[in-house]
Amino acid sequence: MDPFFLIFFFLVLVLGLFSRRIERFVITAPMVLTIAGLIVFFAFPVLAEVEVKSNEIMTLSSIALALVIFSDASRINILKIFSSITLSARLLAVGMPLTIIFGTGIAVMLFTDLTLWEAAILAVILSPTDAGLGHAVVSNKRVPMRIRQALNVEAGINDGISLPFLLLFIALARVDAPQEEFRWIFETIQQIGFGLIIGIAS
Repeated sequence: MDPFFLIFFFLVLVLGLFSRRIERFVITAPMVLTIAGLIVFFAFPVLAEVEVKSNEIMTLSSIALALVIFSDASRINILKIFSSITLSARLLAVGMPLTIIFGTGIAVMLFTDLTLWEAAILAVILSPTDAGLGHAVVSNKRVPMRIRQALNVEAGINDGISLPFLLLFIALARVDAPQEEFRWIFETIQQIGFGLIIGIAS
């Protein structure tokens, strides 16, 4: 077996053995694996030569994504979800667009070599909430149940909503002639509609 996968499965095993102790701290599993990945990278630079587009990497990524989504869904209380639906709607309809707008502005100021649309791409990638990374919040009993449920629901839907914006900004970033930008208005509305449908269905 490839050394990359041996190390990967070893880290997962170690994380599983100490996961209960880790839960007592603010540190989350993604943080631990990120730090472990940096240590392994500097200790074994040859592992950086692994082909990212390989089928094995894609399979592992798909499994990880499925487990994260399943884990998020298992923490949702169906009976109490409707009490936080208005808060989740505000997070998606107001909070997320404002995050993209302000994120774009900050990216333009910090990275002056980026165009407006490239800055928007960066903002829309960073704007969706990830309940996996925020596990310490959504699983903390001291946080009100209504807030935790709202964050969990929002984190599950925002990816589907942000995808149309991402595709739109990528397309606009590739447009050379300004007059061609107007043809994307209809596609924007269409993609946002698809995003809402996919997000709600998921």
